[in-house]
Amino acid sequence: MRKRFLAVVMCVCLGMTMFACGASKDDNTKETESGTSEATEPAYTEEDLVDDSNGDLNILDYVDLGDYKGIELTKSITKVTDDDVTNEMESKAVELTGSDVTVEDGDTAIIDFVGKLNGVAFDGGTASNYELEIGSGSFIDGFEDGLIGVKKGDTVDLNLTFPESYQSTELAGKDVVFTVTVNGVKRKPQLNDEWLAANTNYATLAEFAAETKQKLEDAAETTASNTLESSGLDQVISNSTVKKYYKSLIEQGESQYEKRLNAYASAYGKSLSELLAAQGMTESQYQNQKQKQAVSYAQVAMVVYAIAQDAGLSEADAEYQTILNDLANNYNMDAATFSSTYGESLVKSSVMSQYAMNYIVSNANVTTQEVEETEETTTAAE
Repeated sequence: MRKRFLAVVMCVCLGMTMFACGASKDDNTKETESGTSEATEPAYTEEDLVDDSNGDLNILDYVDLGDYKGIELTKSITKVTDDDVTNEMESKAVELTGSDVTVEDGDTAIIDFVGKLNGVAFDGGTASNYELEIGSGSFIDGFEDGLIGVKKGDTVDLNLTFPESYQSTELAGKDVVFTVTVNGVKRKPQLNDEWLAANTNYATLAEFAAETKQKLEDAAETTASNTLESSGLDQVISNSTVKKYYKSLIEQGESQYEKRLNAYASAYGKSLSELLAAQGMTESQYQNQKQKQAVSYAQVAMVVYAIAQDAGLSEADAEYQTILNDLANNYNMDAATFSSTYGESLVKSSVMSQYAMNYIVSNANVTTQEVEETEETTTAAE
């Protein structure tokens, strides 16, 4: 199932890009005497906003909605070749079936683990059916090596020490115990009937190849459908004009952006101001970037709500409720818990965005084509 929390993606994930390469200059910046760039023009002014706190506004008064029915869209499905299937089989680890299987270097161990500090489980130290590639170096020293030779079904205690430089100050330099159970082992296969029949649930290489091809084709179909939905909404947004933004959506966009960056900074053991300084971004640049992301988020939400009102899409509709429940299930929550965790407004934006995209696609003139994989399509899929 697709796991897409649209409102979060629209609001914050685009904004995270700037931290991959530092702050950049744009039309809203100028050079100061010291040579640093300072934001000068806000992304919006109070005149661009409308107070929607009383809830009695007609969103179509603030959005000139472009055509959203009968638009022309192309669904491009990447063709799966024999080479794709072979490459996938060679690179993908398969689960081993034997009862005497033990973990080897390079395997992927499927594990449950609980990490304890002074006998008490610590935050972030517990997981179930986690797939860990042995030798990847993704866990602290000693964890992966400690699983080599462990038999499937066995449980071991790993006495380890977090590095002094670990990002969490509560764990840095501390001695801990990880209790780990190996539930299963995956290994890159030998592509012949004998090995597969002896070590996996596949009877023949042909069976393995057929299943692999089907999975690749399913993934290509999912990618094409997701791209189709997004391009449909993008087209409607491009052909629409938001005359004023609901103040609540701007505030919501800014709040989510700030929360996300604070969480990002915290994950690296920094404050937000330290993160900004490390990226060469001033406070005014940050505020300007936050405003721009909020405007982008509000623009999408305004167009989505305009489509919903014009098309008669409602939160009471069965399709809306299905999307909501599917999203909640993907996060292992019921709908009520999901809404309270992420906020009702943000969840509504997310669910209604998906509902609107479904509506646009179902009412569009869609041309389906099969395309060869290129570097461009590979990058887009990633």
